[in-house]
Amino acid sequence: MISNLSKLLTVHLPPLLTIVSAFLILITFLSPVPIHTDGISLVSISTTSQLQRRSTFETLGRRLPRAAAVSIVERATAQASASPAMTFGFLGSCTKKTSASDTTCTVSSVSPVYDLSSLPAGLRASFVTSPPQTSPQWTVITIVCIFVFAILTAVPLFVTKLAANPAFCRSTAWVGIIGWLTGLVTVIVLHVTFANAAAAFNMMAANQKSQLVADIGNGFAILWIAFALIVPSLICTLFSCKMHVEPKSG
Repeated sequence: MISNLSKLLTVHLPPLLTIVSAFLILITFLSPVPIHTDGISLVSISTTSQLQRRSTFETLGRRLPRAAAVSIVERATAQASASPAMTFGFLGSCTKKTSASDTTCTVSSVSPVYDLSSLPAGLRASFVTSPPQTSPQWTVITIVCIFVFAILTAVPLFVTKLAANPAFCRSTAWVGIIGWLTGLVTVIVLHVTFANAAAAFNMMAANQKSQLVADIGNGFAILWIAFALIVPSLICTLFSCKMHVEPKSG
């Protein structure tokens, strides 16, 4: 039973984790353009956070007459409905000018230019117009490497002799390491860039009394999980290389 469990953890689990990781990165890469998903983005601009803070201060911080409370909520809701909601990703951006309007997206491109026309004129210059240069291209390389790594880790399940082949083992390990490192560095650069852009935007919006707030999207959380899932696969691959490639002493 222990041997079967060991085989499951070291042979069958790594390809599965790597495939799941690759699909998580791919879904995040394609959101919100060209696959429009309201829930996945690298950064978003909306009035949601501001309304939550306003509700906290005005309804919990002090007692208000019912009519005044209703008036505050209705006024805040009307302002939110008339404000744009924007999401940004690797390949483009999507904009919903009001809560009643349709969502429009830019054409997907590896060198995207974000559509900031719905923002007030005084706030457009405070936000980035595109992701860091070449970051989409590096992410494509990452996705390809991770998919190839998933295939290579699954091949020994069907061709057992390859598991002890030094060249195959080294190639598998290098593909996984390259994909993991390039992806991780790219995401770190993206996160720093968008975090600084969001901070600058929020400072400018506060100075102009704007309700709009920029927030880091959950796309980064998905990417961190994806790269964490690859680590066990890399460890198993490197351990396998050490077992089969190292020359036997004596």
